[in-house]
Amino acid sequence: MEHIGLEMFADNDNRGGMTTPIQPVASSVQIAGTEELLAAVPHLLGFHPHDSLVVIGLQGNDPMTIGLTLRVDLPPPEHHDAVAEQLAIPLAKHETAGVVLLIVGGSDGAPPGAPSEQPPHRALTTRLELTFARIGIPVVHRLWLPDTERGARWSCYDDSDCRGTLPDPSTTPLAAASVVAGAVTVPRRADLVAGLMTADGPALARRARLLETASRDREPGGDTTALTTARFAAVRAAIDRSVDGLPTLTDDDVLALSDALSDHRVRDACLIQEQDKAAAAEHLWTALTRATPAPERAEAACLLAFAAYLRGDGVLAGIALEQAEEADAGHRLTSLLRNSLLFGLPPYQLRAACVQAAELARQQLSEEAQP
Repeated sequence: MEHIGLEMFADNDNRGGMTTPIQPVASSVQIAGTEELLAAVPHLLGFHPHDSLVVIGLQGNDPMTIGLTLRVDLPPPEHHDAVAEQLAIPLAKHETAGVVLLIVGGSDGAPPGAPSEQPPHRALTTRLELTFARIGIPVVHRLWLPDTERGARWSCYDDSDCRGTLPDPSTTPLAAASVVAGAVTVPRRADLVAGLMTADGPALARRARLLETASRDREPGGDTTALTTARFAAVRAAIDRSVDGLPTLTDDDVLALSDALSDHRVRDACLIQEQDKAAAAEHLWTALTRATPAPERAEAACLLAFAAYLRGDGVLAGIALEQAEEADAGHRLTSLLRNSLLFGLPPYQLRAACVQAAELARQQLSEEAQP
């Protein structure tokens, strides 16, 4: 098992890192009781989870606040140990004081209706509890619910009398605060995946042929300083044209931008954007991920994954990372980000590394452009 598809939703640690808009909202909203916490889960993640393990990290003491939130697909029994060990790494790095374990789904869909019935995946929650205890992180609650829709019947693993009915997640205080903050909660993770997919197979095939021809015709050693500078300028101009939303890219656009991002100095210089350009750059990376065939798609998808993770959007970062890995399994920058996620590197630390890499690349481009 190379990785577990871990998705992280980082808290706002006030150390210079930009995070998802939902988490700062969550830290300012009072969540009263188990039912409100469960109803908040879709808004903490940005989508309604299915057949998922959700680990809600808690920070502080009195009162505790929601910190790092993790989600992963429910693993088979043979992977319980590996998943528990992997989840423990980011929790420890984020100084987590306690966790709430939540299993969503994972059964035949029939909620427990009698005291003798038990929530599913008890062995997984027990393994997690033992693993987290070894690093000093207590499990304060173990919960199950079949889904996160209104009326779902939730229950506890440790108390047969601890059960209830989920309120409408869209009417909770966190839902209202998330709407005000501009956050969107979608029905399924698959809807986010579909947002990065293109249905235009013929266009991808045509562009793949054009890119192959351009690569074959490119002269060895033909990359000059002037060409690299022109490539960077082309990407910057494309970002400026993407301020109002996702741009419509022509074949020529895809060829030019793919060629530009194939120059690693240009790509590295694009890792960090000025604050007023960040959203436009993410628009461009999204459109380019949709419009570009493999393996060239990996460059844009990787930039999108970095941009999403730096602002704390663990779901989009994970999906874009999967796109990059599928397009080019040996892509080095993608491997770097995957390892950063697996080892729980907080967004503010990754941002510092990206700033350094982007500044170095831009400095090289600037120096080489000098007469």
